[in-house]
Amino acid sequence: MSKPLGPGGVALLVVLAAALPVRCALLSDLSVIPNPFSPNGDGTYDQTVLSYTLSDSVWTVVAVEDTAGGTVRELWSGFQNAGDYGFAWDGRGTGGTVVDDGVYTFAATADEERRTLSVVLDTRAPEITGLSVTPSRFTPDGDGVSDSLFVRFVVSGAESGDLVTVDVLDDSESLVESLFQSTNAGSVSVTWDGMSGGETVADTTYSISVETLDAAGNGAMEGGIIDVDTDPPSIGSSAPDTTGIVATDTTTVTLTGWVYDRAGVDSLQYTADDSTWTRVSLVEHGSVPGAFTWSFDVSCPACTLDVAEESVGIRLRAYDGTLTADGKGHVNTDSSTPAPLEFDVYFDVAVPVLSSSSVTDDDSVYEPGETVTIETIWDQGGYNIDAFFYQIDSEFDEEGVTVSDFGNGSYEVTYTVSASNTYVPVGPERVRIVASDYFHSVADSSVLVSVEDTPASSSGFSVDRNSFDPGEGETVTVDPGDSSGAVEVDIYSISGALIVSLSAEAGSAVTWDGTNADGETVASGVYFLLTRVDGDEIVRKVAVVK
Repeated sequence: MSKPLGPGGVALLVVLAAALPVRCALLSDLSVIPNPFSPNGDGTYDQTVLSYTLSDSVWTVVAVEDTAGGTVRELWSGFQNAGDYGFAWDGRGTGGTVVDDGVYTFAATADEERRTLSVVLDTRAPEITGLSVTPSRFTPDGDGVSDSLFVRFVVSGAESGDLVTVDVLDDSESLVESLFQSTNAGSVSVTWDGMSGGETVADTTYSISVETLDAAGNGAMEGGIIDVDTDPPSIGSSAPDTTGIVATDTTTVTLTGWVYDRAGVDSLQYTADDSTWTRVSLVEHGSVPGAFTWSFDVSCPACTLDVAEESVGIRLRAYDGTLTADGKGHVNTDSSTPAPLEFDVYFDVAVPVLSSSSVTDDDSVYEPGETVTIETIWDQGGYNIDAFFYQIDSEFDEEGVTVSDFGNGSYEVTYTVSASNTYVPVGPERVRIVASDYFHSVADSSVLVSVEDTPASSSGFSVDRNSFDPGEGETVTVDPGDSSGAVEVDIYSISGALIVSLSAEAGSAVTWDGTNADGETVASGVYFLLTRVDGDEIVRKVAVVK
């Protein structure tokens, strides 16, 4: 029978125990990151890492075990010095294939000390089923029809903490509006009113993105395209100027153009009286989705050739066929953007008619710096009158022509010959005057104007007077002076008409008695004497006064 130890024996045991070495834990700071992980090759959480700290140099074994304790894969077996270590596992077993989803154990053994951590291998994402996005053409215009978008789906296979989001994205995949976010989703129903930042979004196409994401980085995504459409179609005309389309030779004009809406066009209509609307046939554009071309005729049965201008006002409107309260779709009205197409069709079947054109001042031979004034009379006012003085002015500038419209068909044209003019015509030159309406142009070249000629090279050339009265037996004589050749004189009216041609032998004068080629006395007015002698052409003017 053992005896109890006395006080001295107790003290001895304490001393012996204190003298024995106390061994600290060999393994510390164990961690598994990430956990769970997903070795599915998508680049996210495809492997996990076991980390630990070893406090002494010992033999260690690191392995992955299943729930039954069997070794799935040995990651390390061997001697390790004290320090920090980490071993990665890509989810593959000893045979090289990825093992099934589930819970596994990381086991680290150092000498006789064993430490474990659980790790979850998860390669399956939560599933999205039964997704519906309605309506695909969404019209948040406040009329109570198709003003809201509905997104419905079911998430299966999700666990608590798995994230589910519903977002609206634009064409660049930037976030427009976040509609839903939850970590505990099953059956989901979401609505959207078409607003972002307090305002209705712009008309265009958007995508609805439904995504799931679990803790292992597994995700699923589904989506659909929607068309936000609150604006009516755009209408355009192929005419170069939709404020003045012209019918010329007939009383019917064919109008053509296009109409476009991203989601399609239901109808196009036109009216000429703002009360009766007529449907226009549309032809689908082959290369531009949502675009159609149109063509129709506008007539003016009352138009006649003696009426210079008739006009018909045309308005076009287009419906897009969306669901609206009136059942017709969005339409171009006076307050819509884009607006309806409006323009006038001018039926211009009458051609400008000239009455006369003539110089109205008292001098038809102009030196540089002098002003030419011409009166040109047509059947009505409102024409565009242009005059061209290229023949008498080397520096002619159209900007220097001034036209006054007196409203009754009478127009006054003024032009000042440039001071730097170097062109001196040998005789009267024709000024071209053009009257234009919306389509037609009529030219008049009956007016003759000349600048002052240079001195004649024929010595002694002269005209004995600058006015005479044939009724009193007066004549005008052209003296060629010291000429060596025959003399020819052509006499023109101020309108450019040839009155008579006269001639004489060398050294002889030519006399005009004021009669034309038929021997009839000409009317009072200014006439030009164009003399040809020794290769020169010399112009003088003379007035017939009766």
